[in-house]
Amino acid sequence: MADPISWIAAKAAEWVAMTAFQAATATGVSITTAATIANVAYAATYALVYVGAAVGLSSLVSPKVPNAEQGKVPVNQTTPRRRLGTGRARLSGPRALWESLPGWNVEIINVLDQPVDAFEQFWLNDDAVTVDAEGWVQRLNGAYGDHEIRILTKTGQAGDDGAFEELVAMFAAAGLSDLYDESHVGEGVARMALLCKAIDDRYVMGVYPNGPPALSATVRLCRVYDWRDPDQDLMDPATWKWSANAHVNHVHWEWCLRHLPRIGRDGVGWIQGKGEGSASPPPPICLEDWYGDHAPRLAERTAVADLCNERVPLAAGGDEARYEQHGWWEIGTEDADVRAQYLICYDGWMAEGGDGALIIKGGRYEPPPSGVVLSDRNLVEASWNRGAPDKDVYNIIKATFTSRAHGYSPQPADDWRDEGLIAEVGDEKPLPVDLGWVQSHGQARRLMKRMAPRVFADRHGDLAADLDGLNHIRRRYGRLERKRGPTSMRSVDFELLGASIDLRGGRVPLNIVKADPNVDAWNPVTEEGVGPSTTDRAPPVRVPLPVVISAEPVRLALGGANGVRIRILIEDLGRPGLTYAVRWRGSGGASWVEESPQDGQGVSGGLAIESGLVDAGPLEYGVSAWSAGFSSGWTDAQPIDTTRQEDPADFALQAYLDATTVQPSPARSSLYRNLISELIDAGVWSKLDALYLLAAHDGQAALVNMKTPSQVLTAVGGPAFLGSRGYQGNGSSSYLQSGFDASAGGHQYVQDSAHMGVWNLTEVQEAAPCIGMDNARILPRNTSDNTVLRANNASSLTRAGRTTSTGHTMWSRVSATAVRDFRNGVLGAQSTSASAALPTGQSFRVLGAASAATASFSGRRLAAAHWGGGLTDVEASALHAALNDYLAAVGAA
Repeated sequence: MADPISWIAAKAAEWVAMTAFQAATATGVSITTAATIANVAYAATYALVYVGAAVGLSSLVSPKVPNAEQGKVPVNQTTPRRRLGTGRARLSGPRALWESLPGWNVEIINVLDQPVDAFEQFWLNDDAVTVDAEGWVQRLNGAYGDHEIRILTKTGQAGDDGAFEELVAMFAAAGLSDLYDESHVGEGVARMALLCKAIDDRYVMGVYPNGPPALSATVRLCRVYDWRDPDQDLMDPATWKWSANAHVNHVHWEWCLRHLPRIGRDGVGWIQGKGEGSASPPPPICLEDWYGDHAPRLAERTAVADLCNERVPLAAGGDEARYEQHGWWEIGTEDADVRAQYLICYDGWMAEGGDGALIIKGGRYEPPPSGVVLSDRNLVEASWNRGAPDKDVYNIIKATFTSRAHGYSPQPADDWRDEGLIAEVGDEKPLPVDLGWVQSHGQARRLMKRMAPRVFADRHGDLAADLDGLNHIRRRYGRLERKRGPTSMRSVDFELLGASIDLRGGRVPLNIVKADPNVDAWNPVTEEGVGPSTTDRAPPVRVPLPVVISAEPVRLALGGANGVRIRILIEDLGRPGLTYAVRWRGSGGASWVEESPQDGQGVSGGLAIESGLVDAGPLEYGVSAWSAGFSSGWTDAQPIDTTRQEDPADFALQAYLDATTVQPSPARSSLYRNLISELIDAGVWSKLDALYLLAAHDGQAALVNMKTPSQVLTAVGGPAFLGSRGYQGNGSSSYLQSGFDASAGGHQYVQDSAHMGVWNLTEVQEAAPCIGMDNARILPRNTSDNTVLRANNASSLTRAGRTTSTGHTMWSRVSATAVRDFRNGVLGAQSTSASAALPTGQSFRVLGAASAATASFSGRRLAAAHWGGGLTDVEASALHAALNDYLAAVGAA
């Protein structure tokens, strides 16, 4: 054990031996008997002194080991402190290599100075990332790119050691084998390598949104020997396994890991689980501790280990192990500090038995054995304290633990409070407790409850027993039965906090506290608490990666040149200000054609974007989002075949674009095509004679008939055009002349099967129709709040009660007698009205109506006008829906 304790015990034994030998001489007791007395005194003194020290250690609230945050970041140190650990932890470590190679930055990080069991999760800064089978980091919210970052690992175990083969090849190719080659093995050291690709300046923030990535990993640390497992062999470390059991890990540290720094200093060197040919057994210094301190008490060790494994219910459902341990320390940390952190994980208690073997108890109340009590007969002296002076009182336990849900960072547990003591003192006096090796809020709260009887002690005191007190020094819990003293302490169980021996006075001083036999009762619903919030920390703001819904090739024109574009539909992420770039290449090609960002055009189902002209054939494409100069990075490459297809919507759109002098943007072209495609799919396109999309991108394009682009409206009298809103008349002299004479024949529009419609944007009552001729016209709303129609009939049809004139008004004649009118695609009325012959020599007028008598002029602004053959109710509704999709996308509906 520790040298100072051995020295104290030895001195006490010398005194006993001297006294015993003197007594033997005086009384005739044999020298052998005297020597036995001395040996017993040595063992008893040794145990007593160690009990006091050990109990003090288990009560420490600030063990001197690094906290969870200190291990997450790579460090540059000339002589870094080496590390060991058990359980699970998130770790980075000192850089063993940090070099730049052509196109790459490479670093190697030493994680632990013994082999680890496994790497479970990787982190770049505070982002938990996933890697594929070759170590390539997968894109996360648009960050970390596509094969831009690679992580390699070596656990240090046999078969997973040596140099990183990938780095050996890279350094050799760069002519830098002197910096890294096969000889750089790092025998038995767990390591990670981080490879970061050099990135074009435009995409740096997309790939590395948090700056240079700092690599850390969640690691299952050293494997340990669990004597309960029949498959594990003490002498064959290759059979040892990883464990989270707090007691198993503690025992392994006591007999094995705490000796490793000393072994290294002595030049012996030993690595768990590695050896020549077969696993190398533990060194003699370790085996000496195992067989001396632990093997004699395996039943006791098993009971405590099984206690740690017990399942405890959780408030949210399910259960967890009662006591786990997860932590690491730097080599050179005092044994007392490491031991304290292990013990606090399971509220452990240590003493040394008379046989020299360690006594270790776990965090569970054990009733004292029947008949083993301290009574007035045994007590030489007793002093009691009820509570403590106010300045020394603690009435709140404030613990921090390491939270997995917060990226393995220290988080506060819910306070354990003594409200009665707070009221008595009149102030809150918290005791901070470090549970850095505990990773469960439930476990932290259970440990806090076990601390409470010691921290909020109702009764505590110092007893001086006669030598019968030796029966109590190796038991955590004892029984006090008295007829004198405070009533509250006459018949109680106590917990032993410290002990010593007064050989001269023949006394055994004991420091005790009143025990709570119900301390282990646990109600997770009322006692577990809620723990720290996982929503307190706002996620980093990044440019989100676009989500592609679909893509298709379209035949379009740019500047008069025919070609193919890729039209891509992506999800609308609801982030104003985002623009989107497209890139493409031949299937399997080496280089990409990357285009400038563009606005997404809102369409049904998402946002539409289009590439520029692309090659025809099998291609791959990708999309990136941009904001304030920062990029999301590219979506994964997706295949598309742009071989020209016979698509009627593409050809119809191409014919329309060929007739326009100012070409629309790709996004506007996409809207035009969607409109045409919807009408084709609904069976309406073939029934149209004319579709004038007056709310077009350009005034000339607005006058072109989309169905028959050779037919162009003529602007008369200067009607006013407003982009994406259409043409407006002045109500007195301006209009749009079509040149369409229905009586000429050869049209879809005939006497007994015809339709006409107009989309008005102006809220106005006026007497003039806004489209038509003598026998076919539409007046959306007159001064009497009526809609007035003529549907190839000589007299007007009136629909009363129209309080608005804006929107889509349409009529459809489907027979010689049946007329139906529609308001915004909804059937309004059905009329029986005989058709009349079509006037000859009259062509349809828009923003007014032609007439053999007196022409009329409208002051409305129109977004669309159309006519053709008769439509069914379903077709009329589909026509309205298609126009509405377009006008809504450009802000006109």
